[in-house]
Amino acid sequence: MTSFKYYAAEKLKKAFWLGLFVLITWIINYVLWLAGETFVLFFVLFLVFVKLVAISLYLFQARNKFEKRVSLFVALALFLFTALLFDFVVVPDLWTDKFGISTEGTAIDFQMHQTMRGKRYFITYEFNANEATYTDSQSVNISLYEKLKLSPSAQIKYLSGYPNISYLHDEEYLKMSTWLNLLLGIGIIFLLYLDKIENGVDEIGKVA
Repeated sequence: MTSFKYYAAEKLKKAFWLGLFVLITWIINYVLWLAGETFVLFFVLFLVFVKLVAISLYLFQARNKFEKRVSLFVALALFLFTALLFDFVVVPDLWTDKFGISTEGTAIDFQMHQTMRGKRYFITYEFNANEATYTDSQSVNISLYEKLKLSPSAQIKYLSGYPNISYLHDEEYLKMSTWLNLLLGIGIIFLLYLDKIENGVDEIGKVA
């Protein structure tokens, strides 16, 4: 009975800290957006740099541990690579939305996919730039999806030198994407160095 209570208490404690971490990243994202999209963009870029350094340093320091467990190294590397792929979606969208040229485009196709996390909505759009027509597809929130279904005229932003890099303006979805980016980025660093963080907290507790 005692062991069950201890197990339950540990689970509740972990759930509390996880919830607190999610809340803190949400607050950071909210404050950054209040400060302006430029702050969001450069904070995300800074976080990408910190992640790359932290992951590289961790893999270098733990290379001896992975020499005997190659499968663990491969699994971890694949997980980290998959997590970093999200940066290649969020950063271009942020950059294009902030510095891109605005034009009017048209939503030409609407698709909804059922996933493990729920329904995801995709819109294919087209626009004209530099005397050519460009087409792209993007995940959006349900409100924009329904709005463009009724009226397909959409605000598009694209990079002047590279019109093939474009973004269907959806601020709410972008805010959600940057929050997930912060959650994943800070979370990865925290998980990689959890042992060192816990040891540091214990040392501070002993000194106090």
